[in-house]
Amino acid sequence: MYERIETQTLLTRILQRSPFVTFTAILWSFAAPLCRRLQRSCRRRLGAVLEMSEPANPQQESRAPSFPVKFSDHQRKEHAISCEFAFVSRKPIDGVLVIPSSEDSSVWNGIIFIRCGMLAGAMFRFTLTLQPDFPSTSAIPEVIFDLQIFHPHVFHESRRVDFSRHFPDGWRCEQHHIYHILNYIQRLFFSFDAEPTTAANPEAAMLYNTSRKQFQKIAIETIRKSRELIYDLPSGLDHNAIMMTPWDQSVHETYRQALLNPSSSKKDRKKGVSWMSSNGRFMCDMYPSSTTDNTPTDGSSELSLEEKVERLDVAQ
Repeated sequence: MYERIETQTLLTRILQRSPFVTFTAILWSFAAPLCRRLQRSCRRRLGAVLEMSEPANPQQESRAPSFPVKFSDHQRKEHAISCEFAFVSRKPIDGVLVIPSSEDSSVWNGIIFIRCGMLAGAMFRFTLTLQPDFPSTSAIPEVIFDLQIFHPHVFHESRRVDFSRHFPDGWRCEQHHIYHILNYIQRLFFSFDAEPTTAANPEAAMLYNTSRKQFQKIAIETIRKSRELIYDLPSGLDHNAIMMTPWDQSVHETYRQALLNPSSSKKDRKKGVSWMSSNGRFMCDMYPSSTTDNTPTDGSSELSLEEKVERLDVAQ
């Protein structure tokens, strides 16, 4: 009440001294109370908002989020798998193709082309499975072949590769990568030496040490079977499954000629296609030096599976 009287007294004095400010004074007399009411209303509403934002427990203090932001275990796993696949793509292993499944990225579809050794010419499909807690795990990824392979380091019944010799202390994420797994699979077919007492398949290890020709005869039969089954469609609905098609003269001969006679243009030469001859030689347009065909024309160096078996029988 006293504030209103002081305001009216001040207005009266202004009107008496300066009649030109009459309109401004009248406007201020109406605006000042309105501004005060608006200010009190804003304070009340702001106080209500602050009261609602306070935690239920008055002792609990609001804390700013810690940095860096923590990802979930699934996000960390997916990121690690992406990095592993990128590493394999940058450093591809000769004769080994892999790609994560479209259904589950922890399951990789793979195929290996054997180019030397007793199993030269074979083509084996395999599945690489990562552990659920990858990469923070000591368990080694599991590799299982689709076809039973008579090999000292492959379990006969489960078709699983034995990595205990190459990873004696288990999996270490700061030291090991999937690249090492694939590299070991490639080298697995370079040598078959193993002690029967420590081999995954003692029978294969013993036969290799005692009867090398009999072991090679089984290997040739494995090669024959792998080349027959490689064209079968993979089971399931995986869009990233690796599929092979038989030789079609009308389709593949053009690519074969391009591989045998690479263009002088670097741009035209690199088309990303490769193939394997019947004697196990690898042909790829990414490496022109490997496309030179030095096979004798008389066919003496390229024997069929039947001829190899007959020679083994004669030797015995």
